[in-house]
Amino acid sequence: MAKIDSTDLQLLHALDRNARLPFSKLGDEARISQEAARYRVQRLFEEQVIHSTITVVDSAKLGFAYYKIFLKLHSVNEQHIEQIIDHLNTNPDVAWVVRIEGNFDIGFALKVSGTKDLLTLNSLVEDLTLGYHGYVSRRVFCINIAGEYLSRDYLVGRKRKDLKPGFYSVFSDPVEVDHNDQQIIRKLTTNARLSAVDLAAGLDISSDAVLLRLKKLEQKKVITRYTLVLHHSQIGHLHYKVFLYLNRSNPEKHQKLLALCKTKPHVIFIVKTFGEWDYELELEVESVSQMRQVMMEITSDYADVIHNYDALLISRIHKYNLFP
Repeated sequence: MAKIDSTDLQLLHALDRNARLPFSKLGDEARISQEAARYRVQRLFEEQVIHSTITVVDSAKLGFAYYKIFLKLHSVNEQHIEQIIDHLNTNPDVAWVVRIEGNFDIGFALKVSGTKDLLTLNSLVEDLTLGYHGYVSRRVFCINIAGEYLSRDYLVGRKRKDLKPGFYSVFSDPVEVDHNDQQIIRKLTTNARLSAVDLAAGLDISSDAVLLRLKKLEQKKVITRYTLVLHHSQIGHLHYKVFLYLNRSNPEKHQKLLALCKTKPHVIFIVKTFGEWDYELELEVESVSQMRQVMMEITSDYADVIHNYDALLISRIHKYNLFP
């Protein structure tokens, strides 16, 4: 586990809210010099506290959605699991791969934009089933309808103030983007801190033109946030994905439940899904007991709405790319 102090937490909090902040602004946020901010951020990457900086894009505006699959395995060792994960990591259509502890062992998501991509999804799942037929005991599918990335105000010990999340959905109207826009977005989704010069490399436009395009993509809310993916074990935290199963109560109660979830600083991601469960919450907590406490606060107020929930521990993030 890495040794981090309150200044490191201030930097992580600033990067979480805007991963493209220059070092001068990061220094101001943490009340240190620009060079000290540069050194500390570099160390946070080297010590793998920061897994990556990512760009959140509104998927429907780019013409696609995320399909998620969770696998339960049996009769496997770690070598078998790593083989399956490597198989998923190398697939260019896979956006997200995680190792899980609980009712499932592996979770992954694919970027799907039409019938052709649905066939790709089917082919991938069939390949997994046939290639690892002796290991896959259960597979569950769901579609991400909408996702909201919330600020990590818990890092600096305060209640959530920023309720303007990064988001994506299946409801937005498509926005016309050209090849250069797509290449800029594709580069940023795995490294949100790339400079305009780096983004322009290999394109037929200047770095100034890149900055103008970025501004337009932000104004059109194609790009909705620049944020962090953390290695939680490196800061002594646990990362949970919680499936919420809701009763068929009225939509107003569902919205009040979501509003309550958004006030909880340790809830950092909310997904509306179409599948066996209704919503997914992601929690970053210091202990199992803290996770249980947060869920108790949520479920006790909405016992008539929440039928059940499952908590899965995400032990490792292998891939996170929202526009592969």
